[in-house]
Amino acid sequence: MYLKIKLFLQKHLFYRYISKNNVTYLKSKILLKHLLIILAIFILITTISLLNLSLNINEFGLNVFKNNLVNIFKFSEKSSYILGNENSNLWILSINYLWITIKYTLVGSFLGFIIALTTSYITSKNNLKNFLRIPFSIIIIFLRSIPELVFITIFTNSFNSYLAIVLVFFWFSWLWLHKYYLEMFNSLNYKEIYLLKKLGNNNFKIFFNYIWPRISNRIIAQFLYSFESNIRWSSILATLGLGGIGTLIYYGSYSSFRLNELGIPFVILFIFIVFLELFNFIFLNFILRNKSAFYTQKRYLNSVNKTKYICSWKFYFNLLLLLMPLILTIYVLITIDYTSLNLYSSKNIFVSFFNPDWSVFDALSKDINLNPFLQILQTILFSTFISLLSLILTITFLPLFSRLLFNKYYVLFNKIIMTFLRIIPVIIFFFILNTLFFSPLTLLLLILTFHQITVLTKLFSEMIDKFNKNDYHNLKIQGYSKSKIYFLFLIPSIKHELISIFIFYLEINFRNLLTYSIYSQNELVLGSKISYFLNEKFLDLNKAFSYVWISTFTIISINLIKYLIHNRLNKVKLWPLKLIKINFFNI
Repeated sequence: MYLKIKLFLQKHLFYRYISKNNVTYLKSKILLKHLLIILAIFILITTISLLNLSLNINEFGLNVFKNNLVNIFKFSEKSSYILGNENSNLWILSINYLWITIKYTLVGSFLGFIIALTTSYITSKNNLKNFLRIPFSIIIIFLRSIPELVFITIFTNSFNSYLAIVLVFFWFSWLWLHKYYLEMFNSLNYKEIYLLKKLGNNNFKIFFNYIWPRISNRIIAQFLYSFESNIRWSSILATLGLGGIGTLIYYGSYSSFRLNELGIPFVILFIFIVFLELFNFIFLNFILRNKSAFYTQKRYLNSVNKTKYICSWKFYFNLLLLLMPLILTIYVLITIDYTSLNLYSSKNIFVSFFNPDWSVFDALSKDINLNPFLQILQTILFSTFISLLSLILTITFLPLFSRLLFNKYYVLFNKIIMTFLRIIPVIIFFFILNTLFFSPLTLLLLILTFHQITVLTKLFSEMIDKFNKNDYHNLKIQGYSKSKIYFLFLIPSIKHELISIFIFYLEINFRNLLTYSIYSQNELVLGSKISYFLNEKFLDLNKAFSYVWISTFTIISINLIKYLIHNRLNKVKLWPLKLIKINFFNI
């Protein structure tokens, strides 16, 4: 029966293609593509109907929204945050809190960067045997799959606010940068590294003389992106008990009576994020434009062990870029307060993590508050909804951001507007627009979708602009319109990236829904349960970790699917008929 179904699908949805190497592949027919589009639309419609998404606009809330928008731009220069009355200068307070955010976020990000660089290099396939590398990879995957709320709760309950900020950003920077750096190290030429070891070079020399000059650009770029993301994420962490400028933003936006205190801290944060965007753009496109960020020319003298580099001003600039966070990190680690430690709380959390209270679940119940499978299904459906809708809308409007298809000034204007919208924190949109919707969940899904569109637009526009310009002009000469070129050539040229990024954002959206469920007024059941039982007022760690465990298993499953598809796409671009051995731990 299985064989008949397989043959039927191969006959009607695929056709055989023989490559130059006489290898037979299956390529999809146009019918399959149409079916996939119909399926995507069906999933969107089904998600909206099954989960009762309310798209109704609150007409009364429209007037409130207008008033709130006016109050935001009143820009009160006095703050009632500290003393309870309007006698604190909000500009000075915002700058001070921004410095707190920058200082501790940078220290946490830099520590995570150093540890990630070390662990990823040591555990790469070139340095560690499989019997040691595989268990370490499993541990990293497991830690990365645990919802962020758990570690945020551990750090905020066990340490003072500033140390908690450092530890939160250190932890997440380490886990995520480790993944990206490990992929870089594993992609290096194993034979060349093996030869260098045979010539007597140790791992330390190989790293600085051979590996670092080759991938330093990408390593530094990932660190800068991590720091920028952490600064943007600090606004949501204020609602979870951490300090910084996000505290002022949350304080000003939480009540409509204090919205006039939102504008100034938001503008201060916005200006700094714009500065980071410009710095990253200049740094990545001009400073790191050459093959090596540190060295403009490389000359070998006598042997591999004796290497001489001719340095340029870029060397000193990059050295300064690394020394500044290093000095700040040493200063912060020396001066930070370590006395306010609550190790008893950490112990309770650790013990409860391995003793979940499964009595909160009833797998046979039709009530989503009791059935864990319905809770997982709800979150997965919503994460799929966000991923599909954002992907469809991004593909629809992507031509407006391509220099190949439109005038560069028009494209630049569109990108500036999209960048402006992208750097606005999610919670700002939520608190401003929440009066317009009856359902906070609907608003949350739309905001997360919109924010993802701003990210995907930047990513995909850079991809399609790499399309060969000569080929584009030849297609124009042959009579192809812009729309035909876009859909028949540009989009197919990045189809594998589209699939990989779609699967990647399934996990990201699943995590976001758990984190932002605090704003859904219990409509997102799984994340709301975690937030509820981790809240100090209703603290019940054993019940909380029962929901954490099922979330963790779900994220691990999504990762497994992601790596299966990723390996399949990378190892066999055209889906060959022969079976391929997949290494799940090469991550």
